[in-house]
Amino acid sequence: VENIEDDDARHGLQTKLIIAYDMAKRMNAKLREYKKNWDERFWEKNEDVDQDRQKRGGRE
Repeated sequence: VENIEDDDARHGLQTKLIIAYDMAKRMNAKLREYKKNWDERFWEKNEDVDQDRQKRGGRE
């Protein structure tokens, strides 16, 4: 960005880079939250399946 001599072009590019960086940080946070929630639901689902198997008298 520093090599661009046109101030308007440099400012526009810097602004776009800042926006892209901010969007990437927010997306990363959302993906981490999604994964955390998915992991919790996955283990809850497995516990439910294990309980159902025990009620039926063993594994299938």
